[in-house]
Amino acid sequence: MTLFPMSYSMSCLPAAAAMRQVVANGLLDDYITVLEYSQMSGEPMTMNESVLRRVADELDIRRTLARLSRAQDDGDREAYKTCFTDRVLLTKSVVIPDWQPRELSVDELADLYFAEVGKLKFAHHLVSNHIIDIDGDEATCLADLYCVFAEDGDGLRSSSLGGRYDLKLRRVDGEWLISERSIVELYAIDSGDVARILA
Repeated sequence: MTLFPMSYSMSCLPAAAAMRQVVANGLLDDYITVLEYSQMSGEPMTMNESVLRRVADELDIRRTLARLSRAQDDGDREAYKTCFTDRVLLTKSVVIPDWQPRELSVDELADLYFAEVGKLKFAHHLVSNHIIDIDGDEATCLADLYCVFAEDGDGLRSSSLGGRYDLKLRRVDGEWLISERSIVELYAIDSGDVARILA
């Protein structure tokens, strides 16, 4: 398959550059839809503004989740807070014990979260399989979570957890932030002794 047909006009070059970024980030759904239409109709492939806006929004939402994972792994409370709106509806948690759904400030959320993860020697979050739906300045995101972690006790042993994020996000001052968060645990594994920690 030729991803960027030679039939592009000069006016399509910005779209081609944008689509190279889409391919690099694995966001092919909208691109393939346009490509299929181009092949069936014989018309040059062009990307309209709404498709490009959708792609940019999905990339921004994925970046928010990536920033969240990095902040959690690094124990960076301030970076963690920048991923959320000022108030957050937390419906389910696998970190905060005996959690009951309620809305809370981002400062309280950070206090509760880091009080628990501060007990860990390390944690490493991996988020994948994003399913994102966008409606104006509101969005939903389902994504799979895999986390490896270890508590600092007698003999350092690692465990892993698989789960699913169910998130709502809101565009605030041009940035996608998490306004509602639910994490459902699907499985947990006792992985064994930790061989070494390099960082």
